[in-house]
Amino acid sequence: MVARSYGQFCGLARALELVGERWSLLIVRDLLVGARRFTDLRQGLPRIPTNVLADRLKELEQAGIVRRRVLPRPAASIVYELTAYGSQLDEVVLRLGLWGAQSLGEPRPGEIMTADAMVMADSRSRTCENKLATPQKQLEPTIKSVVARSYGQFCGLARALELVGERWSLLIVRDLLVGARRFTDLRQGLPRIPTNVLADRLKELEQAGIVRRRVLPRPAASIVYELTAYGSQLDEVVLRLGLWGAQSLGEPRPGEIMTADAMVMAFRSSFVPEAAGDLQISYVLHLGDIVLHLRVERGTLAVAEGAVSDADLVIEAGPAIKDLMSGELRPSQAIERGAVRITGDVALFERFVELFHIPGPSPADAHDA
Repeated sequence: MVARSYGQFCGLARALELVGERWSLLIVRDLLVGARRFTDLRQGLPRIPTNVLADRLKELEQAGIVRRRVLPRPAASIVYELTAYGSQLDEVVLRLGLWGAQSLGEPRPGEIMTADAMVMADSRSRTCENKLATPQKQLEPTIKSVVARSYGQFCGLARALELVGERWSLLIVRDLLVGARRFTDLRQGLPRIPTNVLADRLKELEQAGIVRRRVLPRPAASIVYELTAYGSQLDEVVLRLGLWGAQSLGEPRPGEIMTADAMVMAFRSSFVPEAAGDLQISYVLHLGDIVLHLRVERGTLAVAEGAVSDADLVIEAGPAIKDLMSGELRPSQAIERGAVRITGDVALFERFVELFHIPGPSPADAHDA
């Protein structure tokens, strides 16, 4: 999966390398209902070519997301099931399906409903506690490029993947969740995206009612892109998917970069409100060329780019920040090894790793997937 790398040391980018390929999340959706034979999966996804299904299952297995199991006799057949790591995608699939269901419209010619899709739709409506801040019925997208990539299923998750499942789309949404951005800002934050692909993705997202353009007042008078209310509802999906992917980050690959917008979202996704209690504290983080400030106040977090003068603790680190947040590196070890430098009370550094946590351990074979 290194060949499809986004070149970013970021949980969301790693997640999309693992499950962002066409059909992958629909396979996960069906396996969330229960173990399935190859023929069962093929029947539930009739438009997927057999060789593509075999390839996706192999990739998911190598990534520690899916495993094979031989049923006892007399069946003695092979079934595919999710690992504990793969099962963590449950909330992502439920929330993304709930979001996509707003754009379903009427069934298109040839679209089908499957039992597994309906089971997950029922789970969404009964158990997804986030009721989407501003529920709204979206117009069904008629963009040729979106209709052409149809999965042939009348299903919220399938529709969501038609809208934001293409390569780079969710990373664009990630950066716009931080704030409005000019085209050049997005290009700078995603240096590996070809200019024409960025233009195409923004056009599709705009036509789907996810992104809109706005002209800044003078003297700037430049055009910025921002999320609509519908696009902003992807916030929780992006946060949860990024935190899931962060478990498979491992060490930075050659050429991988960290960006300010990616780090803002990383700290938002890893924040543990329960650990904060009534605490009021502020941090400044220097992560290479990136400078962020984080303010924690009674269980809420505000993160933004830039320094503040009244920070309680200043932390200077690089990629080792991930090892601290995942518990692979203790604060005292990080300081002793020179991986991190702090200015301020070391007890506040200990508190930092309680406030920002990446769950784990991740599957060993997912690190190099």
